[in-house]
Amino acid sequence: MKKWTVIDPRDNVAAVLSTIQKGESIHHNGASLGALEELPAKHKFALVNLSPGEVVVMYGVPVGVVTQTILAGSKLSTRNVNHSKEKDIFRNPDVYQWQPPDVSRWQDRKWMGFKREDGRFGT
Repeated sequence: MKKWTVIDPRDNVAAVLSTIQKGESIHHNGASLGALEELPAKHKFALVNLSPGEVVVMYGVPVGVVTQTILAGSKLSTRNVNHSKEKDIFRNPDVYQWQPPDVSRWQDRKWMGFKREDGRFGT
């Protein structure tokens, strides 16, 4: 069973699904790194070294800005990352530019729903 997951290929952090012990190997995109500390379930950890000012990307979108160096295999916390709301990085194109996902595989799909009189939709 995989103990961690990456949602989007642009992510530079991963979410822990099941506790990863200090020193345990983590393999991602052909690279291998070791957990530098215990990584408890539900925490996030860096897949690459991150420097102050860099954007933390998870789910393919920015979620924060690094405030202290985070080494690959270390967990993220409120001590080393400011949440994106604190830095409003969504509005700064010099920091991050959102790229829409490729939705072409759904281009010809049909939805079997209907529009209600009040403007909402149902299935």
